[in-house]
Amino acid sequence: MNFERYTDPLQSIGIGKKAQIEQWLKEMGVTDWSLNKDLSIDVNGSIDLSGKGLTEIPSFIQFGYVGGSFWCMNNQLTSLRGAPIRVKWGFYLKNNKPRFSEEDIEKICQIGGYIYV
Repeated sequence: MNFERYTDPLQSIGIGKKAQIEQWLKEMGVTDWSLNKDLSIDVNGSIDLSGKGLTEIPSFIQFGYVGGSFWCMNNQLTSLRGAPIRVKWGFYLKNNKPRFSEEDIEKICQIGGYIYV
C-alpha cells in the first residue's frame, strides 16, 4: 500500500473515494456499473444525467466505457471532466451552457454512434 503523506489514510487507499462514488451513482440513478482498479466507472447500459441540475460531474467521478448512450442534457455543465472515455451509441449534450461542440466531445470520447449538441 502506498499512503499519501498528510492525507486521510482511507482516502489514500481508495476506501473513502469508493464510498463517495457509490453514493453519487445511487443518487443519480446509475445502475449496472462496475468499478475498475483505477476507480473509473464502466456502465453496461446507458447513463441518463439529464435535468439533474449539474454544473459539473464531481472530480471523484470518471466514467470509462458506457455500453449504451450517455445522456447529460438540460444541465449547466461548465466542463466535460468525468464524461465517458468510450460510448457505444450516442452522446447527448444539448441545452448546456456553455454549449459544447462535437469537436470538444470527440477530444475526450470515442463514440460509436451520434453526438447531439
